[in-house]
Amino acid sequence: MAVGHMSACKESSESAARVMKHLQLLSFVTERAGEITRRYLTPQHQKANALVGNWMKKAGMKTHVDSAGNIIGVYDGMDRNAPAVLFGSHLDTVRNAGAYDGTLGVLSAIEAVHCLHEQHIRLTHPIWIIGFADEEGTRFGVTFLGSAAVAGHWNSAWFDVVDMDGVSMKEAMLSFGLDPDRIEDAAIPRSRVKDYYELHIEQGSVLDASHRALGVVSCINESRRFQLSISGETGHSGTTPMSCRRDAVFGAAEVISAFEKIASEYGDRLYCTVGSIHCAPNLANCIAGSMELRLDIRAGDQELLDILEKRLFEAAQNICRKRRLLFESTRYFFSPLVHCCADLMEKIRKSLEKIQGYSPVLQSGAAHDASEIASVWPMAMIFMRCAGGKSHCPEESVRQDDVRCGIEFLLDLLCSNY
Repeated sequence: MAVGHMSACKESSESAARVMKHLQLLSFVTERAGEITRRYLTPQHQKANALVGNWMKKAGMKTHVDSAGNIIGVYDGMDRNAPAVLFGSHLDTVRNAGAYDGTLGVLSAIEAVHCLHEQHIRLTHPIWIIGFADEEGTRFGVTFLGSAAVAGHWNSAWFDVVDMDGVSMKEAMLSFGLDPDRIEDAAIPRSRVKDYYELHIEQGSVLDASHRALGVVSCINESRRFQLSISGETGHSGTTPMSCRRDAVFGAAEVISAFEKIASEYGDRLYCTVGSIHCAPNLANCIAGSMELRLDIRAGDQELLDILEKRLFEAAQNICRKRRLLFESTRYFFSPLVHCCADLMEKIRKSLEKIQGYSPVLQSGAAHDASEIASVWPMAMIFMRCAGGKSHCPEESVRQDDVRCGIEFLLDLLCSNY
């Protein structure tokens, strides 16, 4: 069934307006007035599930909350034994977040199903939509909890992780009404799902700069994070001669500058960030004896990252040796390079060209729930532009007309392929 046969949804301004209204209503579900903060296994998580579940039901879906706290909607297909087309993204947020990260993908998919339901259309395959309970890791510091459970990747050690108030994840699950002993029930058997799609704001400025609403994602970049330590010697700021100092701050400043210079040689092919700095003793009248830094490097090319990592640490070692400082590094986080499925990318490309005449191809610099899903099912992502590329902040914004394009795209993708 082609999208053009669905007149009510072809003129989809009303659908886009409904999504924008629902996004606004969901933004009011927050722990703190005046900002959007929604964490895993909190009353706000429960209220968000209830709201989204109600919208799923109005779209003709059956709903349930799984043993990890994910809200799931099911729209039956004509062949009840056919594997499902799965759409997903997350409903949790970082602290003081924007209104569109994660939630846009969930609510747009619900609206596409709503359009099908209004036209009394059933596809061959069922459609499932998941609002993942925790992607950001804001409460417990562990990311992708909802999608990890669905993909069968849950780590039982997570039950013992505690939040800032000393509440363990296991205790929080019990308070939420979940049974930790049944967490494995959240895993969806491989045979039940055919393909996975995730619509998400770009969180970058490529689409905005190219004046395009939507783009197809080629891969989710590999990410490596390191704890860096630069150690010198504390001394009095007014009595220690400059030539005698082993100043960790000045050493760190030179190291950071060298990192920027090296990374800039590769243009926009990679990302290099020093986003956390702590100095000790951190007093105005003391020479810093130690600096702790956190380094984040990302790219869609493993070999390039290997080269960058080697060059950065060689430069840091040389600088610190010259300054009589000690440099140490420890990798504490790794997220592998994930390629999107070529067949699904081609399906996306064809639908995008119908809707907007062109299908930009982008890499994702941020990780997503799709990263967890990709090892189980064919996976692809679609980006929607966000104003100025701003995300994880209150200034996050999308255009209603882009949402309309997104809904029309999802309908064409579904009706042309499933």
